[in-house]
Amino acid sequence: MLNTPLACMLWLTFILGATSGLMAIGQWKPMMASLLGSKSFAPEWMGGFGRFVEPVGILAIFNAIGRVFWGKISDLIDRPRAMMIMFLAQGMAFMLLISVQSTLAVFLASAWVGLNFGGNFALFPSATADYFGTRNFGVNYGWIFTAYGVAGILGPIVGGVLFDVTEQYVMAFVFAGILCFVAAASSIVVWGLARRPIPVANR
Repeated sequence: MLNTPLACMLWLTFILGATSGLMAIGQWKPMMASLLGSKSFAPEWMGGFGRFVEPVGILAIFNAIGRVFWGKISDLIDRPRAMMIMFLAQGMAFMLLISVQSTLAVFLASAWVGLNFGGNFALFPSATADYFGTRNFGVNYGWIFTAYGVAGILGPIVGGVLFDVTEQYVMAFVFAGILCFVAAASSIVVWGLARRPIPVANR
């Protein structure tokens, strides 16, 4: 698997998508707090459970839903096309965050970003199994998943540096959106490579 261009592109696409998501999520709470000010989604009677309807809680809930949603979409249209649509939608969401101001917009943005970020964890393991078989899926996806580890280092660091340089959260989201668009382009390359004959020795 590691000797195929397809595996390399899957790995790179995962890095791009996960880095953009982690960069944004790392800045999510302070940015949403700056937008909302003293406003709160949760009524007082919810007490401590109100955290589940705050921006980070909404993002987490839709992150879980996104894994099922994008898994189903990819079953219907195929993995690379689902990746392309997901990354384009996520990139546009990040760009639109520049103009987010209302409580409703923050709610919708949190849900949409969480939904799309969760899709990474449905599409990449499925694509690995589709293209390289299930016989050695554990070790194969283990290699692909190292991309998330790289993104876990790059995303928060880059997001933090952008904030330190600009003193604005917006730039991190703009850069995250650009990464999503690049990831969408990479998924097209994955689609092209997946149409070629793939070694089946590990199936």
